[in-house]
Amino acid sequence: MKTIFKIWILIIGIFLILFMSVYTYHWNQFEKNLNTRELNNFISQINKSKELPKNFYSAYEKVNPKSSENNLVLSILQKTECQSLNVSRRIFNKVKRQRLNRRENLTFEYFLTKEIERNTTQRQCITWTAQEFNFLYRTKGIEQASEFYFKKNVTNLDKDQLNTLIRMMENPVKNNPLRK
Repeated sequence: MKTIFKIWILIIGIFLILFMSVYTYHWNQFEKNLNTRELNNFISQINKSKELPKNFYSAYEKVNPKSSENNLVLSILQKTECQSLNVSRRIFNKVKRQRLNRRENLTFEYFLTKEIERNTTQRQCITWTAQEFNFLYRTKGIEQASEFYFKKNVTNLDKDQLNTLIRMMENPVKNNPLRK
């Protein structure tokens, strides 16, 4: 019985050492691809993004329930949208410097998402995404999109117009109001 217990302790110890080694390797790869200054720059951009009207957030919650309260692990388990993951994917596309394989892409996204979650809120991520999103026809951000598509300021949009812009953030070509 003691030998079986010792073998299990040895197996668990080896597993923990292996896990920590793999984790450290991937963390170092993440830091190699995105230095601390760049990461802090992106996080400060997210934190400084201008707050949108309250009706935008309530409309966003109706279209994407639970999106402003989830973190990465919960969003995977509940199969819901995680805003910090969306932000990390947008940042990843901006900083791609070298060709990474699929596993390295996933680990980069994971570590970047965890750093964003640690330093920002999901609501700030929603705000940043809405202000950085390309709404087609060279309209960047929800303010320009509301002026372009509806000739109104984002604060003056009605519920249907807000829902249209929010759906455009999911698929801008399919939900384009000029196409319909």
